[in-house]
Amino acid sequence: MNDHRKWPLISIVSLGIGISTIFIAGRSIARVALRWRFLRKVNVIQKRLKEKLENPFPATTIVTRISEWDEVCSVLLRDCAEIPILGFDCEWVNFNGNTQPIALIQLASHQGICALVRVCCLSTLPETLKNILSNPKILKVGVATWEDASKLKKDFGIQFCGGFDVRHLILRHPKRLSLSARSGLSGLSEQLLGKALNKHYSVRCSDWEAENLSDVQVKYAAQDAVASIAICLKLIAETSLPDLNNRFWVINNMNEFYTSWAVTCVVLDTKFRMSSNHKFMGTSNSKGKKFTATKPNNSRAYAARKTALYDNCILQAPDGQQLCTCDYKKAMWYFAKGRGEVVCENPMTVRLNFEPAGRPSSEYDRYYLTDKVNKCVVCGQSESFLRKNIVPHEYRKHFPDHLKDHKSHDILLLCIECHTVCNTHENTVKNELSLKCEAPIGTERGVKTKLDKRLSGVQKAANALILNRHAIPSDRVAVLEDVIKSYYEVEDLTPEIMEMAKNLEVHVPNSDYVPHGLKVVHYFEREHPGGLLALERLWREHFLQTMRPRHLPALWSVEHYRKPEEKWGNNKTSVPESV
Repeated sequence: MNDHRKWPLISIVSLGIGISTIFIAGRSIARVALRWRFLRKVNVIQKRLKEKLENPFPATTIVTRISEWDEVCSVLLRDCAEIPILGFDCEWVNFNGNTQPIALIQLASHQGICALVRVCCLSTLPETLKNILSNPKILKVGVATWEDASKLKKDFGIQFCGGFDVRHLILRHPKRLSLSARSGLSGLSEQLLGKALNKHYSVRCSDWEAENLSDVQVKYAAQDAVASIAICLKLIAETSLPDLNNRFWVINNMNEFYTSWAVTCVVLDTKFRMSSNHKFMGTSNSKGKKFTATKPNNSRAYAARKTALYDNCILQAPDGQQLCTCDYKKAMWYFAKGRGEVVCENPMTVRLNFEPAGRPSSEYDRYYLTDKVNKCVVCGQSESFLRKNIVPHEYRKHFPDHLKDHKSHDILLLCIECHTVCNTHENTVKNELSLKCEAPIGTERGVKTKLDKRLSGVQKAANALILNRHAIPSDRVAVLEDVIKSYYEVEDLTPEIMEMAKNLEVHVPNSDYVPHGLKVVHYFEREHPGGLLALERLWREHFLQTMRPRHLPALWSVEHYRKPEEKWGNNKTSVPESV
């Protein structure tokens, strides 16, 4: 081909490439702009929901009449037109071992508007409420939504659609391990929103059919619904944006985004089951149901550490001042996030490129600057050791956050044998505290549930008649039958009634229950002149007296109270003379 014929063709191709490049670049810029606007709007919503979480009362409507529902329903539907997601939960009563119908349905929008629908006070469920619950285009999100949906169907015949358990999003989250470890509603709220919810047994299992709900009940119920939608929106923003990146150029508003998310990223109305790779122990939902994983078969009572606890890496401030020693993983976290640089490899030293929240400024901080040796602090053994909380976890977990954050002074290494001996000695102090603080252990007041003797008698009578009627004298059969008839207030016993009696739940909530550890902490906080410092010192002295450790870290001390003037206030700075 002649040169003069090539140039027009080359020009056309170049023009086409240029136009395509401009189009692609324009699309990318538009997508970035839309993404930025979306994230900004999400942040505004999150801030609003956190405010409602702190004080939900002004935006909460307690519905006891149809007219009240009609008013709040229009507001919820208006909010759903922008973001078609509602925080959702249900509450009911367990009475005499039997589960009562749902008493309360909680719904909350992204604006923080919350409706507490007291269905126990309504003669019938409003059709508009049924429509919301059965509409698959309005997502109802929370923890254990599948279980709540099943009960709604059982109690009211509602074909619930659009339910989504927010825990499905945990498995795709960068912090899935820590979130999975505490994946109840309160745990997720504390980790993602910075707000722990009140899940005390006395509120969770209170009378939701009472004539008037208490302020504590209203706050509990509203916070559950508001936290549910806040957690969901937070998880979506942190897990699902990559899946929708290629759709941002055709998404014009929040409704389209969340509709696209619901269609492309989730499976609705599915029971949450933790996969075998992410199973965790002891996570409860708001109704107290427990999800547990199968424990691996291990003949030993304790699992000894396979790696060293102390790596003795060093964190430095920007000017080179040593802040603390830490493990390798933590030091590398700052480096990987671009928040510090490695200035020495032996020992591993990372210098931060930002001003830390605090610097070592008292004699107590010197403890955190010293290297720690990986060996049992009692006998010196350097293999198969465990971390030991000198202040037992059942007390320390109830301490205020400022007493626990960045404080490892009372976590020491013990070998398995010394760990076992130490645990045995602890029982003596626990029993003394039980008497001193009126915090019983192992008594009827010290358990979450207690045996209802009447229910137990009914169940035993049913079991005896079902299994051994032929071997029981006729007069005794009559007595056992009367026990069951009296309880169910019937004249004849049907197979259905016998089966109900056999399966009765004989343990009922213990209204007097307060955990031993919590009662002890409250006693020292409110009544002991030394406050919680005295409780810390008590356990440290006990450890020294009973275990006589010979290899404690340098500067470990009974008198260790880190920055007391900053941490506990002037009224708690003095070290108690005695406990």
